[in-house]
Amino acid sequence: MARQIRIQYPGAVYHIMARGDRKEPIVLTDGDRRAFVCTLAEMCERTGIRIYAFALLDNHYHLVLVTPEGNLVKGMSWLQNTYTRRFNTCHNLWGHLFGGRYKAVLVEPGGNYFRRVIDYVHLNPVRSGLASLEYGIHLYPWCSLRLLLNSPESRPNWLEANAVFSALGLEDTPAGRLAYHDRLERVVRQEGAGQAGRVDAESTPAQSLQATIRRGWYFGSEKFKERMLDLMIGLPNHSPKRREDGYSGEQPRDHGIKQARKIIDSCCVILGISFEELRSGKRNNPEKVLLGEIIASRTTVSLDWLRNELCLGSRCYASRLINQQRRRLIHDPELRKKRDLLLKMTKGND
Repeated sequence: MARQIRIQYPGAVYHIMARGDRKEPIVLTDGDRRAFVCTLAEMCERTGIRIYAFALLDNHYHLVLVTPEGNLVKGMSWLQNTYTRRFNTCHNLWGHLFGGRYKAVLVEPGGNYFRRVIDYVHLNPVRSGLASLEYGIHLYPWCSLRLLLNSPESRPNWLEANAVFSALGLEDTPAGRLAYHDRLERVVRQEGAGQAGRVDAESTPAQSLQATIRRGWYFGSEKFKERMLDLMIGLPNHSPKRREDGYSGEQPRDHGIKQARKIIDSCCVILGISFEELRSGKRNNPEKVLLGEIIASRTTVSLDWLRNELCLGSRCYASRLINQQRRRLIHDPELRKKRDLLLKMTKGND
């Protein structure tokens, strides 16, 4: 069977779901759960992707996200590969953690379809038996509902709460947050123990959300579907061609490269050297290696791009330099201080 295509474009909204290999757990401890959320936050920082809602359960996760730069494939590949490595390292395991490809369903932004997907994700812990009315549906710690109900200043900057409340027709105020919580509680009461399989918090239109999440590729109106189909055939010669990063109506911009070049430009100014001076320096020049480690840790650029851009030598040598730098950072507080200062000043120049 052919693999489902990935439609990518700036501003695309998706519901993402991935299960553990053979439906086995993807988290074993609260440390794993914290690591997943931290990896998700790091992915957002590296790629510019923003999260509307998430829920992490024992053997799968759900995300609703937006890709301002049309880079879903790059972001999700980084998230799942990085979390898998961290999980395996922590538990002395090896091999696949997730079962096949993640499921990505395009969602029509705003309106009823978007609201229903947000509700579905936030109610997933309840329907899975991990949260309940008795203990408070908002108290499950590995779901964005808890964060949304907090005050804005206590939320992570990668959570797009304003868009969620706007789509819900509510204001991001104590009264608005309470109204959303009460509405979800009403849904749980209405469903009752005998209706746990029901998935829609609002009246169900023709398109079933649960069926879409399992087998479909879009969740929205017919007009939205037509726009997505136009993107599929909107490539040169009006013929969808296979590309490494999926299908799209336009070439996704690489957020990682743009971010890396911003870091390079800012650091060159801070260090008082030109980019050409930096590139022409020795491969193991301390400033060059430090900059390489920062870019490797904060963006999604490939090692090949990094070594070519900074003239770090062969792939093997560049990898060794960056890994050695990471080990130095563990034991050298002055080097960590210099790195932190560079990162702080770089962000200040954005």
